[in-house]
Amino acid sequence: MICDPIGTVAELEARVGRSMVTDVEKAMAVAALEDAAAIARVYGDPWWGCTPVTTMAATEPVVVNGVTVRSTGINVPAGVKAVVLAMAARALRNPDGFVSETAGEYTYRYSENTANGISPSQGEITMLAKLAQKDKIRTVAFERAVQIARKRENPYDENGDVIWDESSG
Repeated sequence: MICDPIGTVAELEARVGRSMVTDVEKAMAVAALEDAAAIARVYGDPWWGCTPVTTMAATEPVVVNGVTVRSTGINVPAGVKAVVLAMAARALRNPDGFVSETAGEYTYRYSENTANGISPSQGEITMLAKLAQKDKIRTVAFERAVQIARKRENPYDENGDVIWDESSG
């Protein structure tokens, strides 16, 4: 299976507010995007942006590694890209997961959400689940054959014996 990246380095640079200049920074950005996309696929749809190696007609079911895939090349919703880019940006802004830093009299404190690095917040997990349509309540349509009696009277007498059956009309 081949998975396209969710988000680009240029989109990540726009969110971080600076360019990735060195090769090390660019490699960190690519790795952060790949990690964030992998985590998003765990909480959301594992086939977002992925296509199987073999191509089949769109009407045929696709089986990849013994798993039936709902479709080939599932498009990535814009919300998923936003979550992936936010996770990757957190990892780049605070790669070591510091909560606060102190240098002499100067102290800088990160928000608690920034300190969790690439891990998604509970809100992001909920958003990914909704975008993957993993709602907890589902409506299932079903039909049940109902047999309607042809006669309205009770088929039993006062002793519980059957006084008529299907063959009696």
